[in-house]
Amino acid sequence: DVTTELYAKTRYRKLGSICIGLAKEPKSKATYYLTSPHEAPDMIAVIADHIKAANRAPAGKGLLTVLLSHEYLETHEHLSDDQVLQHAIDRASQYHGYDLGPDVEESMVVRWPMSVPAMQKGRFAQIADYHKKIDRSARVQFASDLDRISGLNGGLCSGQEAADRVLARSGAGSHGGAA
Repeated sequence: DVTTELYAKTRYRKLGSICIGLAKEPKSKATYYLTSPHEAPDMIAVIADHIKAANRAPAGKGLLTVLLSHEYLETHEHLSDDQVLQHAIDRASQYHGYDLGPDVEESMVVRWPMSVPAMQKGRFAQIADYHKKIDRSARVQFASDLDRISGLNGGLCSGQEAADRVLARSGAGSHGGAA
């Protein structure tokens, strides 16, 4: 089936998500440090979750998430969680301009082995081919972010398109929400 084929051809990238709870808010008021792969090939971002969303951390405390790159995780699989955590603290400290280590109260190291669909060469052709082959008359319609550039918005658009196909099959017409 066309959906099984799409999944079979999908390759994933790893992601490291390191959450660091701090005794106090960092001095920087930046919500995101999005890093360049040329500047920091081992990481993607440092996110101040205590700024990004209310009540993510107790008042006066800080909560950071350091996203580590696929390439870093591939070449550093042998490291313990404590070593990966220390690397994340060191990298976050560089962007915040001082050593955050003494303020760390708690942490969580998560290594996602299959996090983000890779956009390897030929992927857009695979997606276009998938869209041509969708059985729009099928009673069950597939929705995911695999049939476009992955992410929440892609998943929502795919879901709306699938719902529109189901509605069209039933004669109810389009809901009209897909962008």
